[in-house]
Parts: sequence; structure tokens; C-alpha cells
Amino acid sequence: MTSLTRSLATAAFAMMLASSAYGAMAPQEFVNKAAVGGVFEVQSSETVLANAGANASAAIRSFAEKMVTDHSAANEKLKGIAGQQNLSVPAGLDQEHMAKLDELKSAGSAMASTYSKMQVQAHQEAIQLFESYAQQGDNSALVSFARATLPTLQMHREMANRLPGGQPVAAQQTDPAQTAPKEQPAAPAVEAPAPKPVPEQAEHQVRAESLLGVDVSNGRDTIGKVVDLVVTEDGRVDAIVVGVGGFLGIGQKRVALAWDSAKLTKQNDKRVFLVSATADQLKAMPDFKTLEDKAADAQAASAQQRMQQEQQQQGGALGVKPAPAPQPNKQ
Repeated sequence: MTSLTRSLATAAFAMMLASSAYGAMAPQEFVNKAAVGGVFEVQSSETVLANAGANASAAIRSFAEKMVTDHSAANEKLKGIAGQQNLSVPAGLDQEHMAKLDELKSAGSAMASTYSKMQVQAHQEAIQLFESYAQQGDNSALVSFARATLPTLQMHREMANRLPGGQPVAAQQTDPAQTAPKEQPAAPAVEAPAPKPVPEQAEHQVRAESLLGVDVSNGRDTIGKVVDLVVTEDGRVDAIVVGVGGFLGIGQKRVALAWDSAKLTKQNDKRVFLVSATADQLKAMPDFKTLEDKAADAQAASAQQRMQQEQQQQGGALGVKPAPAPQPNKQ
């Protein structure tokens, strides 16, 4: 449970450190800034993919492709939420981001390294924006969007920091008199950032341990309880595992629901996950299988197959023919 708590705290900790540079802002201002930043991510990445050529390493091209995919999806989600809230979405870039895009297009052979540096800065600014609104925003739909998007932005920033040119590197010195090729030294290990202490839990933070046993409700009936959380290695919560049915845990079915399909809220000063489903609908879902469950199933299937093969071999050695398959009764 300690490692699970640390994983979930990755996203919660970032929300606590929301930058004061943005402060409280109106929903329309957040939409404007988030949309322009998202469009810049897509257009700058498409520019590198189309024009950097051999100057862009495989790592940069792979990163740029992911930026186009992830930010295009986030932009569409933001458009949908903004439309529901009667908020407008900018059609293009503002003057500041247009100037950055022009700088990237005119970078020539330095386009790849310029892109890497821009990505580090752009994601840092995006994280500050989303952290600020996730903590201080007053539009619940946009707050939920900001909180759900933050882990992806944080992952993007870490990826950008590892890109060639994303972080300042010491210049390599070469000996011009030495012409014979030599083995290149191994790349230095990436140092982990200094740990940042979190002295106390903030009001908006939730401990992973406290989510276990939380009721799952459809707004009318309690239909299950949270029995586990599924967390990715980068600290993003992917799903809640719900125990439904049974009595005192006996005969209980475990199903996993995507994190964004359940809403964590409070009812009568008690935390509860709200979902749009009935108990019968949850029971009809497939059982959630852990990696250990799948490994056990594979071992059982393998053992069953070996046993059948041994029985067939023994029957063949004794001259015993396999029993015919049962035929259906004919009326």
C-alpha cells in the first residue's frame, strides 16, 4: 500500500504546487490559454515531422508523433467541454505562440534542438496553468478536465527533458590529431531530481489508502465498494476495481472501471464514487484479471494440456482407443 500511495501522490503533489503566476482565472481565460497551448503543441510537432528531416533523431520524431496524437485528443475534449459551458475556443495561435512557431520554422539545421527546448518550456507553462486551475478554478467541468490532463502533461515534460537538446549538456572535447575511430563512452546516467518533501496533506488531496472501501453509487443505490486501484508506472490512476455482489466479500465479483468514468465526490460528508450503471450492469461486466490471475490461468491451461497429452500417450501405448465424443440425443 505504501508504493500505491506514493504513485497516486505523484499527481496529487503536483496539484498542490500550483503556480501563483496564474492565480484564479475566469473559465474563458483558462480555455483560451489551454487551447492555444494545445494547438501550438500540435503545429510545432507537425512542423518538425515535416521539415526537420535527418536532423531529427528517432527519439524526437517519436516524441513529436505522440504530441500530435495526445494534444489533438486533448484539444477535441476541451472543445466539447467548452461548447457545453457556452465558452468559445480560439481558432488559432495568439501572437506570442505564432512568433515561436515562426522561430521554429526558420531554425534550419537547428530545428530539432530548438523544438526540444521549446517543448520543455511549453510543457512547464502548461503544467503551471493546469495546476493553477485544477486547484483554484470555479468551473467544475474544466477543473475535472485540468486534473485529468495534468498527469499526461507531466509525463510529456519528463519525456521532453530527455530529448537531445532538451537539457543543456556539456560540450564534448575531441582530439583533432586522433583520427582512428574509437568506442564512444556510455551516456551518463540521468540523475533523479532532488526529492521534494510534502509535510502535510492539503485539503484537495486524497490518500490512496482512504479510497479503498469507498462506496460506489449510481446516485440512488450503493452498488459496490472500491477494493483496489490500477496505477501506471508514471503515477496516473487508470481504473478503480469495484467489488460488487456477494456477502461480506464472499462470492463478490471484481470489475474494473476506467478512472474517468467514475466521479469522486462527497455525499453527507462521506466520499463516494458516482457511476452511470446499476449493480446488474456491473455484474454483467467481465471479471477484472490481474497479471497474477492471468499467469495462474496460463499455468493451469498448460498443466491441463500436458495431462491430456500424457493420457493420450498412455492410451496409445496400451492400444486403447480414445473414447468417442458424446453425441446429442435424437428425439
